[in-house]
Amino acid sequence: MIQFQLFDVEWQHDYLEIFLGDDEDVSAGLAERHKLTGALFPLPIAKPKSIISKSGYITMVWHTDGQVSRRGWNFVALTASTLSPTFRQFENASTAQPSTVPTNLVFPLSATSRLLNTELPSLPDSSPIGFPFFYHHLTCDEADNAIYCAPLHSETMTKIFPQTETATNIAVGIADGEDQNPKYATCGSVQGNMILCAPYSVQHALYIDTTGGSTLVQTMSDRSYTETEKYVACSAIGRKLYCAPYRASGVLVIDGETRTSRKLTDITYTSEYKYYYESCAPLRSKIYCAPFDSQFVLVIDSATDTSEQWTSINYGRSLSKYSTCRALDTGSRTKIFCAPYHADNVLVIDPDDPAGKTSYALKQTMLAGDSKFSSCAVSGAKLFCAPEGANQVLLVDASTESSRLIGSSFEGSHKHYVGRSCVAKSSFVYCAPWDANYVLEIDVSQESMVLLTDAEYANPNQWGQCNLDPTGNNRIFCAPARPNSILVIDL
Repeated sequence: MIQFQLFDVEWQHDYLEIFLGDDEDVSAGLAERHKLTGALFPLPIAKPKSIISKSGYITMVWHTDGQVSRRGWNFVALTASTLSPTFRQFENASTAQPSTVPTNLVFPLSATSRLLNTELPSLPDSSPIGFPFFYHHLTCDEADNAIYCAPLHSETMTKIFPQTETATNIAVGIADGEDQNPKYATCGSVQGNMILCAPYSVQHALYIDTTGGSTLVQTMSDRSYTETEKYVACSAIGRKLYCAPYRASGVLVIDGETRTSRKLTDITYTSEYKYYYESCAPLRSKIYCAPFDSQFVLVIDSATDTSEQWTSINYGRSLSKYSTCRALDTGSRTKIFCAPYHADNVLVIDPDDPAGKTSYALKQTMLAGDSKFSSCAVSGAKLFCAPEGANQVLLVDASTESSRLIGSSFEGSHKHYVGRSCVAKSSFVYCAPWDANYVLEIDVSQESMVLLTDAEYANPNQWGQCNLDPTGNNRIFCAPARPNSILVIDL
């Protein structure tokens, strides 16, 4: 009994030929005897593009009536001369008549991606302070079955309607002279169908109220914050959004119920670039933040509206240490795991250690390089991080408190996934490209990755924020940073 390997796919006018064998079979002229045929549905109007992954799976992308099919692979039937799951021989079939599919030939539906064109305000071509370009959006949140994206340099908020795949722009009132300032880099959904946004370089916090299906977008005028690059790392608990200081001097609390904000005055923080994007993770009533340029872990207590730094362990004044943090179940208790940015190791924060105020670095894997990981997603007890400056995907396993690099090595332009561009769905993680060319798909169960080459995106600074479709459909929507198009990943 012989088992054949997939080695070629050919399109023959109105049906597909799938050849199984190896180079020796081809040389011996046996390929015709190791062939399956299958019809595609809906019927293509042009030659499909086939993609064969290293695991032997096939993704097909084809056009029907001028529209690209949203599903990668859709067989009506396969014909074969045997039902053996190990493929003894296959007839040279020329039709696509229905037959039973051999049990060990798997054609999974693969994700595909496409662009949803939107009418976004134009951005200046010059470079703003603190960023290489002007960007539309770097932060979005879901509420009331829609996705709301606060403006960074844009003059409007973008509201995405997943059900109809449309978007609208809503004006945001900004103080005179602040139109081109970086506005909001971090928002959070709180209880009561409200989204709160921390000021980056504008002076006021923002609230987005979606109660009753309407959308009210207003700045909070109760207090002004004149510092620049104030907040990028926030977490929501209850109806409040708590923000660790980036260059600000104190922790910010935004209250959705009273629509007011205030800075906690218990501690004044004096260093620069203290806590970075996604470096804060909530656990019960507290929020734990890994140090970026700060020396210490920060803890914010929502029950008392106070903050403290764990000064027992000093992580030094080295720059840009940790980025994304998430709470993961280790089996015995929940701990916070943080991906390294310039640091060499994964950081673990243990809030429930009997010794108290405990954090430590995982030493099993030394990770070299700078700007390694900033976009991560949780699947079960594992954290998967796409490479920004690293060459491979990072896997952090909470059950064993270990980390390792998985998948193929990225080279050159095939990496650079940043911010909040990774989303977990079922047993996969999908990451939108920033300076990469393709959407990244990580198979959680196989601990492998593949680039979805059905569509190529060659421009820089593309998508840094992705959200699952809040209506429950198997789609991911990614808000544009530089492009004028929303990226849609169909699962």
